[in-house]
Amino acid sequence: MYEGRRFAHVVMKYQGAVVSLMMTSAQGSAPVPGAVDGMNVTAFRGGTQIVFLAGDVSMTDLVALVDSISGPLARELATV
Repeated sequence: MYEGRRFAHVVMKYQGAVVSLMMTSAQGSAPVPGAVDGMNVTAFRGGTQIVFLAGDVSMTDLVALVDSISGPLARELATV
């Protein structure tokens, strides 16, 4: 729980850097990609969930990671 919201958090390595994938119930549209506390952050919706990816990698690399996982993950989340 964080500020009253349930979420899942997965930590992984991508391009030699630690990247966090966090998922929570969606409220509104996905936020615009940007930086938070020096880390790049982007997000996408999958079913009733919103998935955030954050890490100390370039936005180009982070978007490439989102491009590779968003389709399969969104399809699975649509069934939940």
